[in-house]
Amino acid sequence: MTFDVRLVLLLVTLSVGCSLARAPLFEEIDSGGIDAPPADVPGLDAPTPDVPGLDAPDLTDTGMPDAGEPDAGCVPVDESCNGLDDDCDDATDEDTTCRVCVTPGNCSDCVRFEVGDRVYQSCPNITGYRYWGRVCGTLAPGYDLAVPNDTPENDAIAEQLRSVPQIDAYHWIGVNDFEEDGTYLTVAGGRIDAAARLAPTSGSHADEGAVVLQPSGNWEDWPLSATHRALCELGPRPDGCSPPSSDPDECNQLDDDCDGFWDEDCAGSATCTSRVFWDHVYYVCTEDMTAAEAGDACRELDGGRLAVIDHRFELQFADDFANADAWVGLSQDPDATEPDGWRWLDAPWSSADPDWSVLWDTAMPSTQANEDCGFLNDSSGRLQDRDCDSNRVSTLCEAPF
Repeated sequence: MTFDVRLVLLLVTLSVGCSLARAPLFEEIDSGGIDAPPADVPGLDAPTPDVPGLDAPDLTDTGMPDAGEPDAGCVPVDESCNGLDDDCDDATDEDTTCRVCVTPGNCSDCVRFEVGDRVYQSCPNITGYRYWGRVCGTLAPGYDLAVPNDTPENDAIAEQLRSVPQIDAYHWIGVNDFEEDGTYLTVAGGRIDAAARLAPTSGSHADEGAVVLQPSGNWEDWPLSATHRALCELGPRPDGCSPPSSDPDECNQLDDDCDGFWDEDCAGSATCTSRVFWDHVYYVCTEDMTAAEAGDACRELDGGRLAVIDHRFELQFADDFANADAWVGLSQDPDATEPDGWRWLDAPWSSADPDWSVLWDTAMPSTQANEDCGFLNDSSGRLQDRDCDSNRVSTLCEAPF
């Protein structure tokens, strides 16, 4: 055999040996699918983890839902009614029962439902002037009177009410015409066109001023003395408000402990309790005082003054809240001729006002000498006049909310 033939045979033998030696590599990593190239094939290696921008994704199972991890900083805990997503599942106050409180300790369970991305609570029967005492805030920070913003939202809420027998009923919502009959405002003070939604029966009730949502989706205005379920809605959480704590309220017209009540436990106001109505915080101080002392006590509250009652709906609320004879911010010029010369703290008041006869008690104001200060009479729920110095009763204060 010539040298050339032997060389050819040698090369063929080496080639076959190399092929046989490489075959087991593919067999050992075969998963039954498309074989990936071995990691040691030059030029075909997967990028190493330390190559910037080319790291393979970490596929380690974290146990979190496929929708993704919770927001940074969210540590899951048991859900509670506080206006927060405690268990980090993008839902708020679910799997728990929220309770609305008319007064501290006087609370009732509510029924939760959702419409779109909004959370609502249907709460048991509440008298209108108590509802407009903003009891929704006692559920948790961020809850307030519900206001359907458009027809689809309004109809979707009504459908939810009809679907649950327990809440298939009239509900107070955050709309009223307190200031002017027929001009409807939301709880935030914005004007809203209610004409298209008002039921034909609207206007048939005396002293009506607040609006209810019927299960049909229609709106109807009712007197504040009526009792209906209340519809609360979770909005943005108030700035700086944390979940309820054991810290007492300060006397500052703020809900420091986030329990829905203002200044109820604040130092220096042991004899006063507070409640919100419409756009003011009201205080009833039960210590008996003269009218002058009452004015001083109200001014000690930051921004406070004796209450000025502008309309019959506010009078209904004040009577329910005070539950006692109480001085208000009404007085008469001692030199004036009855019944002229009466004025609230912020404006004159006379018989020309349409609410004059509604707010005064029968045969009031009187013609008795020296009865120049006004107070809310607990028995009649209306205003009377008394001597400013010889009478000592409770005090009704107010401050902006």
